[in-house]
Amino acid sequence: MFPGGILKVKCSPDVAKFPFDIQTCSLEILPWMYTTLDTLFTAVASELDLTYYEVNGEWTVLETSIETGKKGDYSVLIISIKMERIPLYHIVNTLVPMYFLGFLNPLVFILPCDCGERSGFTLTMLLSYTVFMMVINAALPQTSSPMAVLSFVTFGALVFSGIITVLNCFQLRMFHRDESVPVPAWLVRLVKLLSCSGTRRRVKPDVVVNVENEEISSSNSVVTWKRVVDVLDIFYITVIYITGIIGTIVATVYLTSK
Repeated sequence: MFPGGILKVKCSPDVAKFPFDIQTCSLEILPWMYTTLDTLFTAVASELDLTYYEVNGEWTVLETSIETGKKGDYSVLIISIKMERIPLYHIVNTLVPMYFLGFLNPLVFILPCDCGERSGFTLTMLLSYTVFMMVINAALPQTSSPMAVLSFVTFGALVFSGIITVLNCFQLRMFHRDESVPVPAWLVRLVKLLSCSGTRRRVKPDVVVNVENEEISSSNSVVTWKRVVDVLDIFYITVIYITGIIGTIVATVYLTSK
């Protein structure tokens, strides 16, 4: 009779590209108290026999190998298994919701400041990211060498949400400021630069300019606090979306690269 047994083994995973990671686990089998003078392993096949292998819903076996070698005075049998994680579950439950939250978060800057919903929206998104980060960390492997890039992505999204919350507080503060308080000169120059009002002038031919038109144009050129908020809202949402899209593309390309 040939005795058999079930062995439970572990290997140190490299989860840097989770959930698109590929793991290679090696199992070394040595004879107990028998040197190469007594026992010498010889591989009769170059690959494992997967006849009795049960298909796993999380991993796909890419390739296997069997090698023999020598470790000190002992003969060793090295069995290597290369596996690829099936990422569909984590894409649906982790990546897609995180990208969707990242798309919704900057939309706070298109809400009117006087509707009273901007603060609630930003705080709700911040809390959503906090809860979602806890869910993702529970699904991620608990290892720090190396740490999953997805952990850094979720942390960066949480920081972005916090920055958006702070910017929204300043926007509301400026919107409700008394118009009798003058806008600082540096902020006026910034608003004109962002809105291109200082460099672009639309001139209509054959228009008679009178004193009344000059008064209207001069009154329209005054930068108010509400004007500052409107211009900065457009600037913030543009910069945040561009930064988020670039970061998402870079992270996705890195994670999916083999």
